[in-house]
Amino acid sequence: MKYLFLWVTFFLGLPSSLLAQKEDYSWVIPSNTVLHFTDSIPWIEEWPRRIYEITECHASISDSSENLILYTNAGRWRPSFSPDTGWFNTSTIRNEKHDTIINGDKVNLGESVTNGALFLRYKDKVYLFSLDTYFTKPPVGGWRDSLYYIRPNMSIIEQIDGVWEVTTKNTILSPHRLVERLAAVRHANGQDWWIITHDWKNNIFHVFLFKDGKIEGPFSQQTGQVFKDVGKQDNLFFTGEITVSLDGSKLLLANSANLETREYGAELFHFDRCCGKVTFWKGLKKRKYYGASFSPNGKFIYLAPIYWHTYQYEMDAEDIEATEIQVSPDSIPREWGWRGGQFELGPDGRIYCASQSSRYIGAILYPDRKGKACEFKPDFIPYGKDGSGGLGLPSFPNYRLGALAPTYYRHDTTVCPDKKTAIGIPPDCDYAYEWSPTTGLSDTSTATPTVKINQDMTYIRRTFSPHFGCTLRYDTFFVKVLEKTVPPCTSNARPENSTEKTFTIYPNPAQETFTIRYAVQNHYHLTLLDITGRELLSFRLNSSGEHTLDVSTLPEGIYILKADDRFSEKLVIVR
Repeated sequence: MKYLFLWVTFFLGLPSSLLAQKEDYSWVIPSNTVLHFTDSIPWIEEWPRRIYEITECHASISDSSENLILYTNAGRWRPSFSPDTGWFNTSTIRNEKHDTIINGDKVNLGESVTNGALFLRYKDKVYLFSLDTYFTKPPVGGWRDSLYYIRPNMSIIEQIDGVWEVTTKNTILSPHRLVERLAAVRHANGQDWWIITHDWKNNIFHVFLFKDGKIEGPFSQQTGQVFKDVGKQDNLFFTGEITVSLDGSKLLLANSANLETREYGAELFHFDRCCGKVTFWKGLKKRKYYGASFSPNGKFIYLAPIYWHTYQYEMDAEDIEATEIQVSPDSIPREWGWRGGQFELGPDGRIYCASQSSRYIGAILYPDRKGKACEFKPDFIPYGKDGSGGLGLPSFPNYRLGALAPTYYRHDTTVCPDKKTAIGIPPDCDYAYEWSPTTGLSDTSTATPTVKINQDMTYIRRTFSPHFGCTLRYDTFFVKVLEKTVPPCTSNARPENSTEKTFTIYPNPAQETFTIRYAVQNHYHLTLLDITGRELLSFRLNSSGEHTLDVSTLPEGIYILKADDRFSEKLVIVR
């Protein structure tokens, strides 16, 4: 039986070549139901009999014609225990006819694992990445009271003579004990994938590179909060969704841990698609969260405590928690049974919201709008007849994310004739560098070589990763050689490490302000000059010992701060 929902929809501004990627157009969800997106219009297909069992962890994938081809069926725990194999569930991989494919039984896939599975395609093969649940002893008071391990797995599925078959199954990618978080991000080259997992009870990310059908890594790195060990074995401390912004540059990690075990209930990270580096950015402390999503435009994030309200935050705000707006209704009819769970951004640009035991799939209809204007509807789409939902939705990466175009930056700097001066601003990641031309440069393999020249030069630095096969950025440095009579090249200009220089300036480079600290007895008269020697600002230091120099209205570039013709310093403004 089919149910069609004719709400007005909107599509992301994507090239037509990328819109052909429709792996996420059929969602197998609880209650014997498939949520389809045909030309971005969602509709429900209800199967006439119960043929699968799904709770929280599941994945599905469609072909380029939007037709379902494979999905996972997370079964219940096996009623026996082996010390050698642990407790595994009876998960399967099934085709569009709901038949278990050849060798598709006993797949390592945890029944109740947040973001526990996803499909990726490479050429004519489909790869299932999953998190299994491995018990070290039989559960006594239920699985939550037992000690279990989550491990990353990979299975390879091929179509042989038109029939899907698992040809490689349950390959353990790493021995590390993980938490319930699995995500994939398209590599900057637009072809390969990063697989992101997170270690147990610490701040270690394990990132894998999926390249040419093979796995490299893990590339382990420490960033973000460390969980406190309070002597409890509570596996719910480490649940919560991980999600990726549509452009692949940010990660959002929700955490349902109790306050006594952690500092943040949600964390935002920068992600480098070229080298796979994760860098902590900011956190939210107010609540503990489970569901998480970015808005399509990347301006807002949505977070929801398990079984509770949904909140919107402005991601780039300095005080992100001060922007909190509750977007879910204050009350929801009891008969709907609403208990919020996982979020998933659909191909129609809406954020869909799972609900444990609810009769409906919720949705945020216009997630790019601020506040209540985003229109959260907890009863957006009903499940099949007499159906009810679970905590999970199928997890999908952004299949339509293309290659990352290199960014271009301009830098203006000055040097004194025949004097060695460092140029270049190093990126955050470990990269290789190429400089052109090489005239006057000390070492062209570093990000910040020194230059010694007596005529103006223009240099271009390429920042790239030879191993990961991508170019991150191009920096153009316009280097102007000053006259010997212009500060700081004048003969009476004191060197930067002079013992008579009695003030310090920081940060340098800076974006908006420089702080000048000095001995209170030194009331210097300071002048700020551009590289041509033109005076821009002039002021005298008072007896406070500290002065803030506001440069927010000045363009990016190199400037000279001169002190009573006694000495001067180079200031760098970056944006």
